[in-house]
Amino acid sequence: MSIEDQRQSLIEGLKTPSATIYFRMDKTRGLEKGKEANSTFVDKIRDDLISVEMWRGHAQLKGEGYVKTIPGAPRSTIELQRIKENVRINMYSLILHYYRSEDLDNVYNCCEFLVKFDKSHYNHFLWFAEVNRLQGNKDVAREYFRKALDICERDKTWPKESMDKLKEVITKAMNSV
Repeated sequence: MSIEDQRQSLIEGLKTPSATIYFRMDKTRGLEKGKEANSTFVDKIRDDLISVEMWRGHAQLKGEGYVKTIPGAPRSTIELQRIKENVRINMYSLILHYYRSEDLDNVYNCCEFLVKFDKSHYNHFLWFAEVNRLQGNKDVAREYFRKALDICERDKTWPKESMDKLKEVITKAMNSV
């Protein structure tokens, strides 16, 4: 059976502190013999996979062949947060790839995207400052070092000792520009 057919009952089950979620399996609905006999069911299972991947924060294209349908919008704040986190992680990977390839233009583009996309992580701003420093944009580099430092100063969740060391490194980098 398709989880999409049971979505509402599953969601309701997740809202209660119960350790087990129960739902009815209709034993009268079996698979049939024949190549195309179960195409509707197979399509539902494909949709289920897309739904599960969306829950994990991995938006998937829908369809077969060259032309596909873009993914649907996130259905919850949890999905939105997970998608945003995956975008950040993938951008980090691209930044490292381009940096190792000495492709500073693409490092710059990725970092520029991140500082606009997500203003809550100091490392985006630190990387953007560093790439600007490498490209000779000293004033811009100082500005983004300051923004990275400001994010660190506002973050009260990190242990003070490690945060103080990080702020020291950022301040030293900013003063060396």
